[in-house]
Formats: sequence, structure tokens, C-alpha cells
Amino acid sequence: MRSRCLILVMLIAVAGLVCALTPASAQTGKNTVQELVTLFSAWSNKGKNADICDAAAKHIDYAGMAELSLTRSQWDKLSRDQKKELAASFRNLVEQRYYPRWHKTFLKGKLSFASEASTAGDTYVKTFLSTSKDDDTVIWRLHPSGNELVVLSLNVNGKDLLGRLSTRFQHQMEKHGFEGLLSWLKDKSDDEESDESSAADKRSTAARSR
Repeated sequence: MRSRCLILVMLIAVAGLVCALTPASAQTGKNTVQELVTLFSAWSNKGKNADICDAAAKHIDYAGMAELSLTRSQWDKLSRDQKKELAASFRNLVEQRYYPRWHKTFLKGKLSFASEASTAGDTYVKTFLSTSKDDDTVIWRLHPSGNELVVLSLNVNGKDLLGRLSTRFQHQMEKHGFEGLLSWLKDKSDDEESDESSAADKRSTAARSR
């Protein structure tokens, strides 16, 4: 366990060092994607992941994702504190619901880079992810924030993460208002965390019975 923790700390440190040593002018979307894939691979269902989540959050624009998840009129009606609260809830949902999946996928798969192009202020990095079962096309959408490019969305085989969540967010906002949206987000996050805990318990029980 101690050696595993040491390995995770080293991976986080390496990702941070790569970012620190990369000049702002040379910071590309590919750099950001590589750093995130390293962090997602280091994520663990069994350990504490606060450091990994915090490191990954530096490369993901949760505030931007929260804003784009609503219509312009819905977003403009929110107060500053409500916008911050929505961004925090958005981050929690992504970490609980998608990080476990991304960990399994990127740890077992092989990612190769195809192209990087900019349009309308955003940068799109096209990658191919090969696993024993599938070959997927993953397009990362990024935009500038400070001296680096940060992720706004992921599109896997034509299914866009932000696009799919936006439809649900806007529906909840329209039907139940801001508090109803936050409640729905909490329920989704709690459900996913419960499922992961149950799966971990089953794996632990199976291991002990061998």
C-alpha cells in the first residue's frame, strides 16, 4: 500500500513538473491531454484521490462547463455565488460519475494523437483510444485559460459530454429551478458514489474468499 501511494505521488509530481517546465508559448492541447491521461490513469477506486482530483481540476474548466451547460438566459439570472455553487456541483458530478470510468479506460487503453486544430477560439485535439475490446475516437475540446489550454468537453465516438449534460441541466433548470438542479446533481453524484462503493465491497469480498 505504501509503495502504491508513493507511485501515485510520483505520477502527480511528474505531471506538475511537465506543466511547469513547458513554456507558455509551447503549451499545447496535446500537453494538457497527456497530463490528464496520466492523472486519470493514477486515479484509484481503493485510495484517496483528493490530490489527483485537485491536479486534474487545474486542466479542466469546470466554471466554463457550468456556464455552457445552461442557456444564456438561465446563466445570466444566477448570482455570483450560485454560479460558483453550480461549478462546484458540476465538478463533483464529473469526479464521481466519470473519473472511475476514465481511470479504467485510460489505464488499460493506448492513446495515440492524430491532430490538433483551432477554430472559433477553441482547440480540438483528436485522439484514438485502443483497448482490447474497442477502438474509439476521442476529441478533446479546450480553450485558453491563463498560460495553458484547459478542457471544456470530451467527445467519444460522436457523443459529446458537455452536450449531453447540457440537455439534462437545462431541463432540470426549466422544470425545477436552480435549487432543483442542485438537488438533482447531488442525487446523481451520490448514486454513482454508492455504486462505486458497492462494487469495491464486492471486489474485496471476492478477494477474501479466494
